[in-house]
Amino acid sequence: MLYQNAYSGIKKIFSAEVIQLLGIILFSVASVMAALITLNMGGGNVEASAGLALFMLLFMITAAVLVIIGAILSIVGLVKAGNDEPCFKTALIFVIVSAAFSAVSVCFSNNGNVHSICETISKISDLLVTYYVIQGVISLADKLGDKAVSQKGYTLIKVIVAIYAVGIATLLCYGLILANTTFVALSAVLLIVSIVLSVISYILYLSLLAKAKKMLA
Repeated sequence: MLYQNAYSGIKKIFSAEVIQLLGIILFSVASVMAALITLNMGGGNVEASAGLALFMLLFMITAAVLVIIGAILSIVGLVKAGNDEPCFKTALIFVIVSAAFSAVSVCFSNNGNVHSICETISKISDLLVTYYVIQGVISLADKLGDKAVSQKGYTLIKVIVAIYAVGIATLLCYGLILANTTFVALSAVLLIVSIVLSVISYILYLSLLAKAKKMLA
């Protein structure tokens, strides 16, 4: 195996993404349960609320554990893959930056400006983590002469750029809504497009990592 470290690292990154996805799904289910509990409490159905609350707590704890395990596994994977391809080391730097600013945003949750700035930097850092992982895969594919994987990586970058552009456009529309309500419909459409593109990009990202594993095996 020519790039054994990269293979082992990407394999861990792929597993981390799947684990974190499961955590996000469980957290989403817990959020739905929280809404149902509120409705039941309003209707006076205390027993049903108590049962749902127990399941909600279980789902939230499980989700948190999965997200933490996924994050640790992702970091280990980036460190490992970084031994064969520098782009993964760069991605690791932005993981640290994202975590640091995310922590600061929590500490300054009562300060709107600081919280907003830190959250923005954290999200941009997350985007750059994904970008450099993809660039790492593309670099390895180019070295191995696998044009299919390389092209898939470039396509994914274009999709991510499109999502980012739609996201900015949506934010601008939200600002313009305050001055002109005709932008409400456009903003809603852009939001739906952004969600659809996000789902597509995540599927493509997992597919790229899977193909990268197969390429390096």
